[in-house]
Amino acid sequence: MIHKIWLRTLCNALLITCLTLFHSCKKDEFAPSDDKTLDYDNKENLWIYEKMTHWYLWNEHIPNSFEKTYHNKNAEEYFESLLYKRNDTYGDRFSFIKKRDNSGSKAQNGTTTESDFGFEYKYMNSQLKNQNGTISNIYLYIVFYVYPNSPADKASIKRGDIIYKINDSYITSTDKLSKYDNVSLRLCNIENQKITFKDSDPTINISRGNYTASPIWASTILTKDSKKVGYLCYKSFTEGSEQLLYKAFKDFKDNGVSDLVLDLRYNTGGRLSVAQHLGSLIIPEEHLGKVFFKQQPNDIIKNSKELNLELKTHKNTTIINNKLELTRLYVLTTSATASASETTILCSAPYLSNVYVIGRTTRGKNKSSVELLNDTWSLNPIIARLYNCEDKTFKETGIVPDFELNEDQNLPYIALGNPEEPLLNVALYHIENGSFPTRSKSSAESGFGELTIFNNSEGGNILTLDELTK
Repeated sequence: MIHKIWLRTLCNALLITCLTLFHSCKKDEFAPSDDKTLDYDNKENLWIYEKMTHWYLWNEHIPNSFEKTYHNKNAEEYFESLLYKRNDTYGDRFSFIKKRDNSGSKAQNGTTTESDFGFEYKYMNSQLKNQNGTISNIYLYIVFYVYPNSPADKASIKRGDIIYKINDSYITSTDKLSKYDNVSLRLCNIENQKITFKDSDPTINISRGNYTASPIWASTILTKDSKKVGYLCYKSFTEGSEQLLYKAFKDFKDNGVSDLVLDLRYNTGGRLSVAQHLGSLIIPEEHLGKVFFKQQPNDIIKNSKELNLELKTHKNTTIINNKLELTRLYVLTTSATASASETTILCSAPYLSNVYVIGRTTRGKNKSSVELLNDTWSLNPIIARLYNCEDKTFKETGIVPDFELNEDQNLPYIALGNPEEPLLNVALYHIENGSFPTRSKSSAESGFGELTIFNNSEGGNILTLDELTK
């Protein structure tokens, strides 16, 4: 799934899953019709109504009986009809419903087994002018990550490559690759912020194949001004990836790392339990065991105690033996940075002297979700607002960086972890000089602008509800 990103979502992220939930509700909470009078679709809609009136953050805006909702719709349409201010910045941008899919690989020790081409890409909507003056809209796929030992890696595709033809045809869709098992890719070059197509551009033939995908995309130690700097590019807060984080942080600790650059530019979120672990590895030991983040759900959930309203950092031997003692943190972001990633920034700040954000304004998902399942559907409503230990949150418009820099204005991309990579380079400059570099306004505004990361309509990883209530 070349486009598995992101969004496994931009919405996604901080998703909380309950694999088996059976909740009894009082009759005055909602008044369902007799099941015998309902057809199949209405039974599905009734199930959606019951779950939404119980869990949904904005449940006060849902009519107080099933009959008052227009339920002569399919499940997706009915679900959409219940959402509060759909796609409004201060309403609901992140709830979704989808058919259950048990075919995908499950995370094991933080990694998954995938079967696709093995690279992630952004796309640029471009115009192609032919010799006769005809203008056509085409897409360029710009590779920003290649999974090790994947078909793409074995075919020598690398970060920064630009694909402009598939099977000798220009690209006219953002999802052109999903229907192929074997493809021929034509690559082009970029020089001085100008992309040109040439007959001599290389062609790469590639087939889908199996490989192991890790949420840690890069981990390295750099030396800057006699200081050891740890760099970690973390793709998602995936189930089981705590062990991968322990290993990376132990390497940092054993090598005397004093500063950390946490690259979350492609991280759309994931398990809240993993965010707890990452926060525990970052904040000073003296603050372990304290509240990391809080959740504010609707009154039904708040009074039922079905959700842990305060989650604390971990204080145990494993954490203490692997953690860093940091006073400041550098975080790299883009507009794809969301959910658990934003929560990590928000909730680490009270325990550190400084958290510096470098890159682009983040997505703005300051809420958590739950996944509710029946035999057919996966229902994922927003259920709570998120706050740090000081009862502060970030705006729905996202976390604004301390130093704004768009990686898409610096094509071609440089390898993650390379000290010359623009976002990382700014962090290293600040570590060495104690301030951010200066730059001209024109240089900040040059280039192609912000590209779009290809993603599904939903994303993120999951956290079981019973983990939250421990």
